[in-house]
Amino acid sequence: MALRYLPFRSDERIVKAAQNLPPMKQRERGNAVGILQQALIDYGYPMPKSTGSGSPDGIYGRETADKVAYFQGQNNLGIDGIAGRNSFACLDLMMTTGEKAQPSKKVRCISVAWQ
Repeated sequence: MALRYLPFRSDERIVKAAQNLPPMKQRERGNAVGILQQALIDYGYPMPKSTGSGSPDGIYGRETADKVAYFQGQNNLGIDGIAGRNSFACLDLMMTTGEKAQPSKKVRCISVAWQ
């Protein structure tokens, strides 16, 4: 499955992370991290520490890892706070379908097939 969400598929680092080559994790910095942060924010996971200046800071710190882990838990993915194949496949699907986070509704991404 190829990434469909334009900000994801347009960033080489995210394309590689979505193939676990390698996945994104704490201590990473850069534009790709900022894109991931913005996608999580857009989906409904606020990041007040990482957006103190008004936009994502591009630092995969504790707050980003915690939001990725929470996203993973809410969507029946393995919870490790690392953004790799399954996390990007699920987030990509949600960003392209326009679904938003709802506290009472879990979106099931367990059936997302990555090829």
